[in-house]
Amino acid sequence: MNSLPFWFGAVFVLVGTMALIRAVRNLGLAERSRTWPTVPGRIESVRLWGGRRIDGEMREVEHLAVDFRYSFRGRTHRGTAPALYTVVYPRTVEWARRFEAGAGVDVHVDPDRPDRAVLVPGPHPEKPYSDVVLAASGLMLGLALVASAWVGLLT
Repeated sequence: MNSLPFWFGAVFVLVGTMALIRAVRNLGLAERSRTWPTVPGRIESVRLWGGRRIDGEMREVEHLAVDFRYSFRGRTHRGTAPALYTVVYPRTVEWARRFEAGAGVDVHVDPDRPDRAVLVPGPHPEKPYSDVVLAASGLMLGLALVASAWVGLLT
């Protein structure tokens, strides 16, 4: 039990458990965001950043930063998250065109936390469970290492 694989597995169990709890909570939040009230907002700025080689040339398109303003229940808020998931290339370029600075947009606001809002509600359309699968895989790997070390298969 006092072996490196056991402790390595124990760390995976701990981190995997915390990651799985967070992934399930975030998935639930993303699902609930589809029912959040919508208010008008305005895009303040849009910036593409992070290098990616496209057609042999480095371009700043990997990530997207969006700054938008909206009012909810008489208070003005600032939002920076276009979605509740990470947006990466090529979607960044599509969204940079879609959310131009100065444009009016529909903002989906969490009624329980009006400072939390998104422009695109819901989980990632192509891979809604990816964080849950990744966290569960880490947890299972940790459990396998701990169990193997416990019964003496790994020393």
